[in-house]
Amino acid sequence: MLDAEPARAQAAWQRLVSHGAALVPLLRRRARDLVAADPGRAMRCDRLRYRLLLGAEALRKQPGVDDRLAAGAPGARAEALDKLLKSDARGLEPLVREAACDPEPLFRETALRHATALLPDPAPLLTEALRDPEPNLRVAALAAMARAAGPELEKALHDYLANERDPDLIGHAVRALAGVKSAPSRKLLRQLLAHAHWQVRAAAAKALGEMNAKEALADLAKLLEDPDGFVAASAAEALGKVGDASVVGALGKAVERHPGLTAPVLKVLRKGDLRRAPETDKILRRFTKHDDPAVRAQALLTLASDSERPAFDEIVAGIRDPDDRVRAAAAEGLRQLISADALENFRKSNRQPDGYKEVREDLLGLLKSENAELRAQAVLTLCYFGDAAALAEGRDGARKPVLTELFACLEAPSYELREMAFQALPHLRPQQVLNAVRRRLAAEKLEPQDHEWGLLGYYALQAEKTRAAAWTAEQPVVEAYFALAPRLQPRDLGDWCERLLEAALGDEDDEGYALNAKAFARHLEARIPDFDAPPLDAVLRVLWFHAASPAREELDKWLADPRLEVRRAAAVRIVRDAGKGPPDLVERLLADPEPSFRLLGVVACIPGEWRDFVGDPTAYEILAGQRARIRYRYVSTPRGGGVVPVPVQLPPERLEKLLEDPDADIRAATAFLMAMEGGDQGLPILQRRFLAADRDRNEAAAALVRAVAMAWGDEHTAYLEKVYEHQARESADWRIRELAGEIERLQGRRIEKLKARIKKEFPNAVNW
Repeated sequence: MLDAEPARAQAAWQRLVSHGAALVPLLRRRARDLVAADPGRAMRCDRLRYRLLLGAEALRKQPGVDDRLAAGAPGARAEALDKLLKSDARGLEPLVREAACDPEPLFRETALRHATALLPDPAPLLTEALRDPEPNLRVAALAAMARAAGPELEKALHDYLANERDPDLIGHAVRALAGVKSAPSRKLLRQLLAHAHWQVRAAAAKALGEMNAKEALADLAKLLEDPDGFVAASAAEALGKVGDASVVGALGKAVERHPGLTAPVLKVLRKGDLRRAPETDKILRRFTKHDDPAVRAQALLTLASDSERPAFDEIVAGIRDPDDRVRAAAAEGLRQLISADALENFRKSNRQPDGYKEVREDLLGLLKSENAELRAQAVLTLCYFGDAAALAEGRDGARKPVLTELFACLEAPSYELREMAFQALPHLRPQQVLNAVRRRLAAEKLEPQDHEWGLLGYYALQAEKTRAAAWTAEQPVVEAYFALAPRLQPRDLGDWCERLLEAALGDEDDEGYALNAKAFARHLEARIPDFDAPPLDAVLRVLWFHAASPAREELDKWLADPRLEVRRAAAVRIVRDAGKGPPDLVERLLADPEPSFRLLGVVACIPGEWRDFVGDPTAYEILAGQRARIRYRYVSTPRGGGVVPVPVQLPPERLEKLLEDPDADIRAATAFLMAMEGGDQGLPILQRRFLAADRDRNEAAAALVRAVAMAWGDEHTAYLEKVYEHQARESADWRIRELAGEIERLQGRRIEKLKARIKKEFPNAVNW
């Protein structure tokens, strides 16, 4: 093959393939021996080696990849390897192992990055890579170990840490060891807290925190005194993850010694048991008077998050603080001091909390600040407390400063400010909500962030009394919502549309429910042309399965729509309404080239109460994109012996043709339909299919057994005997077990003989 003569090369290749991977080491050595004297021949050896390693599937999916792996610049070879290992080709494990011993470091590194994903046991390969002379290779191996850390890697990591001197590499090893949650590993990490290099001490502290190592509390508390601020902050973070309240005092003292620790310690003190400790409360109140405004702001937010310990005095002082950051935090904290339920009780009685009255003028004064975030926090707080006087419009229609600032936030270039304005919407009157939605929609120059429209719709739908306002003669809120709908992400539209429906219709007992439903359906149907799939599925689901009960004549018009989603939804609705049939639609569906329509045509012949047994494609979920798969194996049937079969409206010739449909769901639904008919027509057809089947024999067997069980008579045992003999030849215990379970409840002289035979020949498959 190295001479590249076509005929000889092909013959040689066939001989080589017969030896398979056993030739790979030989070709590798041969290539390395030739690389200096004859690079061309060496490259051909490498190409043969990779062809043997890759297999037909990888070569078919990426033609020429063997050439790209065998020759080229190191970066190009590594890129080709990376692309191949990221593909869905099977059987790449030998390639990973071979690439890990390549002379080029970048090629080896690429293989190591994929080792944990592609190798069933990557530990030996990664352990060997820890001895690689290239530091980057050892880093790659340690990073891979961190992703798949387990007991099998513990000894290798311990040995490595005992010999490695590079602090960066030790840090990588420590991060890998964090996944090995054993007592010896925790002990080793505690020893590393005293390491000479700061990055090792910090990494060890973080690892102990992730391990929830309570035995290391004293060591971590001592590390708070470390001269390096990053190490001390890492120790504080680790203590927060362990979450033991006994360390609160040590954290407070650490801040006094190292003021730079204040921010990380405050972050830690917000968590769980640490926040509930009495000592924490004292520290936080002291921090509200700290010289650093950032510390005061963080302390106020942390204090306000605990409703059991009032912090009103500190919040008031924060609102009057000279620093904008502190005032913004205090305005936000004020909202946390009272729960939404308690505030709702105040609103119902047309009252406001006494504390709010004390700071109301201060909040209004914040609207004059030059700081946009501070003004937004003030607006959100004023809206949260439902300050009708502050939110009311003047007699001349002029807006007061609160609404002016709110609308300014809706049009702000900063998404954070717009998001804060959205959160204020549930606390506005419905007409104000409508105006706010329109204002944001009109700001076309602003590039929307991901989910921004969904977030706007969500908060708008939370607005108080939306139901009452949405259904005026002009229906302004609905108009605004429908203007928003086409901009939503497809994954958001379904939930949003259903929430809008709920808000619009109200309770079924409410006066005007039917009128609302009709009006909603009219609005929704008029806008169907505005939507494409998949948003269209969500709209149709709400329209034809919730909001309206369209007449057959209306749905027939939609059956001619060019969009598949519309036709399918209309057909589903017709089939659901008919219960069985209707015949004219069945013929139309069965002739459709689209498999989902043919399936619907078959299922339309099955009465609605039995459709669950075929993964009912007329179910509500089909329009939500959650189509259930038909169950092909033996399942408990809906009928017992002696039940009169349901007549099938399709002729036997049509049924036999459908049993050969290329779509498996259609075949299974047709078999179930025939099983419901049973008797002398359905069973012979299903048996002929079973006997003639090759690739789909198990599917055909399941259909035949189910049909026998549904139309049971002891004379039908002959069909079951044929199925059993086939399964017995295959020695398929699990299929025998399914068959035994299906026939267990059948009774008769002949079937009892078959049961006894099965129990004798396959005792492990029977649990009678």
